[in-house]
Amino acid sequence: MKAIVILLALLGATSACKPGVKADKPEEKLQDKPAAAIIGTGTLAGTLGPVMGEHGYRIIYGSRDPARESVQSLVKRTGANASAVGQREASVLAQIILLAVPGEVVEAVADTLGALDGQ
Repeated sequence: MKAIVILLALLGATSACKPGVKADKPEEKLQDKPAAAIIGTGTLAGTLGPVMGEHGYRIIYGSRDPARESVQSLVKRTGANASAVGQREASVLAQIILLAVPGEVVEAVADTLGALDGQ
């Protein structure tokens, strides 16, 4: 089984993670933070992505259909530093990979992402 990183503490347990608290200057914070691929565009991705975007992360959604209207709506809701591409491409472009897919397909989806060494 390939290494899978589940990053639930990405934002940490600090006061900066409280709901509604945004990065002071996202354009500056963005340079210091790695890009995060969120594989999936459902409920979990729709919750985590916009919050991570508010905290200065560049979010790359990995979708089976990145042009779908609901995916583009999620990208827009996440902010100017968000995009959507295919799942494998998202995993190549990001340093952090978060699988936001149903548990029963985690391994199958992970197998399609290619080598994840160092991510």
